Amino acid sequence: MGRKLRHLLMFLLITMKEPNLQVDGWWLSTPKAADCKCAPSTDLSCKPSPRCDCHGLGLISIPKNLPKSICRLDLYNNQIRKIKPGAFPNLPRLQKLYLKRNQIKIFQICVFANLPQLEKLDLSFNQITIIQSSASENLINLKQLYLSSNQLTIIQPSAFSNLPRLQLLNLSNNKIRNIQPGTFANLPRLENLILSAINMTMIQPGVFSNLPRLQGLCLSNNEITMIQPGTFANLPRLGKLVLSDNQMRIISLGLLANLPRLQLLFLSDNQITKIQPGTFANLTRLEKLNLASNQITKIKPGTFANLSRLEELNLAVNQITMIQEGPNSNIALSNLNTTATVVTSGHGQTGRGQSQAITESNTNTYLQDHVHTLPAEVFDQFSRHLAKCALAHREAAEREARRIILSNLFITCDHTSIGLLDRHRILALFEKFWDG
Repeated sequence: MGRKLRHLLMFLLITMKEPNLQVDGWWLSTPKAADCKCAPSTDLSCKPSPRCDCHGLGLISIPKNLPKSICRLDLYNNQIRKIKPGAFPNLPRLQKLYLKRNQIKIFQICVFANLPQLEKLDLSFNQITIIQSSASENLINLKQLYLSSNQLTIIQPSAFSNLPRLQLLNLSNNKIRNIQPGTFANLPRLENLILSAINMTMIQPGVFSNLPRLQGLCLSNNEITMIQPGTFANLPRLGKLVLSDNQMRIISLGLLANLPRLQLLFLSDNQITKIQPGTFANLTRLEKLNLASNQITKIKPGTFANLSRLEELNLAVNQITMIQEGPNSNIALSNLNTTATVVTSGHGQTGRGQSQAITESNTNTYLQDHVHTLPAEVFDQFSRHLAKCALAHREAAEREARRIILSNLFITCDHTSIGLLDRHRILALFEKFWDG
């Protein structure tokens, strides 16, 4: 009995000491290809070919003798440091390869030579420091390439020169800082490019030229202070542009002039102090504009002119003290967010002129936290679909308005103080007006 107990304790100690060892019944074995679970894939794009799951096995190299018919290979969460040429022999049907969260340091040439059908390659969360020229020369069918969260500092010229079908490229969370013109020149089908958090300080002219199908461009969480006009000139299909969390102080006039299909524009968390009239003039399809968390102090006439499709405008956490009167085209806002924005009328600075810019607003208008002295006429002409309005004034909101979402709001309407009200008291006040 004592001997069996000692053996059992020894077994448990070995298991705890060697976490990479795999338990198969009562036997311990080191990680190998046989430990991979290869079974029919549930991935619709892979059926009827099988998928091999080799993740989290403590592998230090690519398993050998994998089934030739596999469509997907999961090798993430291992300890692979290097992939040698020829590491993937005879896998003609492989479409998806996941190598994230390993210890790979080099993206080598010819490594993927025998993967003619590969469409998705995930190398994120590794230790890759450099992408060599022509590193992708054998990936002619690749559609998605993930290189985020590595240690990239340099992308050599022509690194992506042989990826004619690439649609998505993610280089976020690296230390690249500077991207040379022509780096993306041979990616005619690229639709989404993610360059967030790469320590970029400037964008060289021509970096985004020759990307006729680009639809989404993310440059957030960088250190960009200014972008020259013409930087986005050759992106006729761009629909989403993310420039939030940078250090921009001004939006250069003409920067957004040639983006006829832009629908989403994010400029939050910068240091923008003013917006020149005409900045957004050509964005006739824009639906969402986020300018929150900047240092904007006033809105000039014409700032939002021609934004006939705009549905959401976020001006929260700014320092707006003036909304000047002047002509503005009607915009069909469904969400105006000015949370923690201080707006004062001063001597007629806020008036009916700017109210026309938010005429036909519907469903969600938020004016939270600290909104001071808004004359009632600012909100005249709101449509019957207005569902959330911030003024406790019978003439400022139409009878069709039914709901208000406000909290800790100090309101003065035409210099008649209502005071500090909580959400429930405001609701009760409006119900009295509507139902009385």
